[in-house]
Amino acid sequence: MFSTPTVAGDVLLIGSCAGTFYAFDKRSGKVRWSYDIHQDGNQASFHGNPLIADQLVLIGKDKSCASGAIGHVYAFDRATGTVRWKYRTAGTPTDIARIGPTIYAASFVDELSALNLADGTLRWNFATGTPNPDCALPPAPVVVGDRVVYAGLNGILYGFDRPVGESIVEA
Repeated sequence: MFSTPTVAGDVLLIGSCAGTFYAFDKRSGKVRWSYDIHQDGNQASFHGNPLIADQLVLIGKDKSCASGAIGHVYAFDRATGTVRWKYRTAGTPTDIARIGPTIYAASFVDELSALNLADGTLRWNFATGTPNPDCALPPAPVVVGDRVVYAGLNGILYGFDRPVGESIVEA
């Protein structure tokens, strides 16, 4: 496992490189629930850290560099493990950021997507247009005050106006 576990109440949450997301009882170590992403098609593994947002656990799943592999951002019900929603990406191997009702996820194709926390619908998407033939890990988005910042694989740092996704700072 490459991700850091997240603790929410009496549950420890972590995604595995084998493609299973687990919720363990913090005291007993027993599995409370788990979800195997292979049931969703040609999937790979979890590498980012889980994010707790209200009653949801959010995590991106990378696609690996395998041809035809797909990725998703998953929103699990924290108590039951039920998939509340999932959003298909080109693989999201890094941490997810949140500001209010919006989450931000980067993908292997050097895109930053802003998703509605409640239902996973796309609010906006930004692509640098930088090719990624070596399948380099994209940097995770970072929250700075009321803005989200993303360092593209092209070496440019982007700062975004949250509501519309307009790049307001490039350095």
